[in-house]
Amino acid sequence: MKLTRKALLISLFLSLSSGIYAQTTFSFHDGANAIGTGLVFDDEAGSIQDTQGSFTITAEAFLNGSSTGSFFNGTTTAFGINADGSGDATAEFDDDNGTESMVFSFNIGGTFTSLDLVGINNDDEATLSFAGGGTYNLSDATDDFYVIGESFTSGQLITLSTNAAGANFGLEAFTVVPEPGSFALIAGCLGMASIMLKRRHD
Repeated sequence: MKLTRKALLISLFLSLSSGIYAQTTFSFHDGANAIGTGLVFDDEAGSIQDTQGSFTITAEAFLNGSSTGSFFNGTTTAFGINADGSGDATAEFDDDNGTESMVFSFNIGGTFTSLDLVGINNDDEATLSFAGGGTYNLSDATDDFYVIGESFTSGQLITLSTNAAGANFGLEAFTVVPEPGSFALIAGCLGMASIMLKRRHD
């Protein structure tokens, strides 16, 4: 019976640790179509959610700081924001009708490890900012892929926006990793499982 209990605890530890510590990718576009989270968000206005791994993202599309008159849009070209008015690049982040931005947060804390955009042509064309934290002005110098490495807390607002005249880019993906403090959850679950198994054995 002791061997069985140990095997169960090991299995529980492995399943929890793989789910909690795994890098999670939120994918929006693969260069040809909207995919993953991009499909969930496509044609959606207002607050929208999607869950990948242990993370749930809550996001909203904005135009000039207002969520009225804008929504997420994915086509064969790219994934971005469609804003009311003529001349808008309907499936990209652009400044044709004003500053377009995506404001989002996560249900748990972690590290925002990387961001993958497409179509960056100008220096500082995009900005990724963390409320109360760092701000990253993104240029085309790194081939549209950016290593960020910024820590965030549960519910902290993160904004991806245009930041230059003529800005025009699409969102392909970003990756996040849960904070190390999540290990306490594993320890707690293991402790409870051990007590329950011990009582069953007794």
